[in-house]
Amino acid sequence: MKKLTKIVFASAIVMTIATGCGTSDKATTTDEHSGHGDHASNGGTSNGGHPAGAQAEAYKTLKVGESVKLTKIGDMQEVTENAMSYPKFLSSKNTKIKQSYAAAVQNLDVLKFIPCYCGCGDHAGHKSNAECFVKDVREDGAVVWDDHGTRCDTCMNIALEAADMKAQGKSAQDIRETIDKKYKEGYAKPTPTPMPS
Repeated sequence: MKKLTKIVFASAIVMTIATGCGTSDKATTTDEHSGHGDHASNGGTSNGGHPAGAQAEAYKTLKVGESVKLTKIGDMQEVTENAMSYPKFLSSKNTKIKQSYAAAVQNLDVLKFIPCYCGCGDHAGHKSNAECFVKDVREDGAVVWDDHGTRCDTCMNIALEAADMKAQGKSAQDIRETIDKKYKEGYAKPTPTPMPS
């Protein structure tokens, strides 16, 4: 019986890890892993650079309505006029995905202190869960959206849980502690996210 329990437990851990991002090269699938590619084969950050290479800075030159596909990591970034204008890549997505993006853009002040546990720190250079959805908000209010979160259940769950806790009145510190505790085992290494002050 103990051996069966260990096998079931090990299988559960493998399934939990598999629900993170980045294990399939099939961009035509609709699962959360599509387009991410294998983390190890996409350069990671072990060489000190961004996994997307020179493309990592491409978003800075985009104008409103333009997008760029980061071919090395499979993510797309698109610029809209403001946070009320959602990117085109969301138009055909399901309700949970749309809710995740709305929660993220409305709670960037908290999500910038919340790590993501899908592995995107290594394979996409993300610094927090916020970057799974929004790469940048410019001085003029234009938003650079990232489609990474459309394919990653871990990213969406963290954003939705953090937004829910903020709505309950919890502090960024409390939210961080709760997310870290929940996702520290069975998920990928967290993004290098600063602690809230």
